[in-house]
Amino acid sequence: MKMLGIFGATGPLANRENRRGYTFAVTALLFLFLGAFLALAAPATTAYAQAQIAVTGLGQTIADDTGIAPSTTNGTDFGSVDITGVVVDRTFVISNSGSASLNVSNIAFIGSSTGFTITSPTNLIVAAGGTANLDIRFDPSSITTRSPTVRITSDAGNSDYSFKVTGTGVGFPDINIVSSESGGASIMDEGTDAQGNEAVGVPKTVTYQIQNVIGATQTLNILGTPTATNLVNISGSVAVSAPNSLSASTATITTFTLTYTPAAAGPFSFDLTILSDDPDESPYNIEVSGTGIVSGGEVEVQGENSAIIDTPTDTTPNTNDGTDFGSIGLGSNRLISIFVINRSTTNALTVGTPSISGSSTFTVVGAPSGSVAAGGAESTNFAVRYTPDDLVEDTAVLSFTTNDADESNISISLRGIGVASPGSFQVSGGNTQSATINTQFAQNLQVTLLDTSNNPIPGATVSFFADANVNNPSVAFGNGNDTQSVATNSSGVATVTATA
Repeated sequence: MKMLGIFGATGPLANRENRRGYTFAVTALLFLFLGAFLALAAPATTAYAQAQIAVTGLGQTIADDTGIAPSTTNGTDFGSVDITGVVVDRTFVISNSGSASLNVSNIAFIGSSTGFTITSPTNLIVAAGGTANLDIRFDPSSITTRSPTVRITSDAGNSDYSFKVTGTGVGFPDINIVSSESGGASIMDEGTDAQGNEAVGVPKTVTYQIQNVIGATQTLNILGTPTATNLVNISGSVAVSAPNSLSASTATITTFTLTYTPAAAGPFSFDLTILSDDPDESPYNIEVSGTGIVSGGEVEVQGENSAIIDTPTDTTPNTNDGTDFGSIGLGSNRLISIFVINRSTTNALTVGTPSISGSSTFTVVGAPSGSVAAGGAESTNFAVRYTPDDLVEDTAVLSFTTNDADESNISISLRGIGVASPGSFQVSGGNTQSATINTQFAQNLQVTLLDTSNNPIPGATVSFFADANVNNPSVAFGNGNDTQSVATNSSGVATVTATA
């Protein structure tokens, strides 16, 4: 009831207490009205649009903080990169999560950045809610580590967005393998060293070169002796020698050998493994393969103590080995010996019967043994005789067979030229002796005078006569006449030339 009196009092009848309550009520109402007025009179607040930058790498957020070490997880750590032309490219993503376009005015490296380059635009606009790529390449030229800061300057609230990147330039060795069977060609890692046909039961040695190729920047270290595994159709084990050096500086070579023996006819193979510190080619694996063949000896043919051939066919007669018999006078002949040598230390060599085709002026004399024992230097021999029958060049081919796997049919060319022989006779004591010499045109005629003790008689006169009844057409001598007298020389020889 007292409160009703407070809000309802309007006249002098209200007591003192009621007046105080009325005053309170009026004051409260004034504050209420003042608050409402001020609220209506206050200006409205304005919301401004703004860009917001962030950067990711490999899908991971990269913090705006140069104190955080680069990481391979977000791509800011470019790792170790070979300085011989290898490059690493990374793409980072700049995103704008704000409500206004992001204006990037510059992207630059701070600090030593040799080897690093920014390959994308360094000023760009990223729409609200959009993204743009930031491409960075690391292409080192020296063995060192670089760790610059990437600073992105923009109109975002955090105007300088910075993070660190790092990369290390390194040098690597670079292994290459060449085989004595590869003809100088490189054998690639996981490649094949083709051996071709190899004799069963005969050891074969192959030499390998380990090269640290030109351009490599570090010494190549060979990690132990290469190994041969997974042997197929190989007798026993494969013997592998240790490399003559376990390290090879740039562009140098070290070698090792291996020896294997095909066990039976048919394909053979094994795996050769070479370990080194080449970062991307260790182990270096090579398949060594070929075909085992049943073989006999290893033939070598000699004439006049010189090798005639080391391949099945010799098409060039040679005076050194006797296959070119040279110029032989009619009525004369020349004989050369042919030696057939077995160079195999393990297998006997069989030799067939020799034959000659092309000219009857060449004939085989004797016959070789049908088999030559192993040992490396055992041999058999026969001879070939050349007897010209005309003033022409004669050619022929000597042939015989062997059980050598790759030289089974031997073929040797022969050559000779028939020429007229000089006519001559010998006088031993006495005077006025004569003899008839049958000769060809333009030939030297010789007479040798000896005493009864077979000593030469110098200074004696010898007369030569051309008998027109015997020679048709007639023959003259070097002086143009049909008779000529000549004194013997210190050897007791008198010589004239008969001409047509």
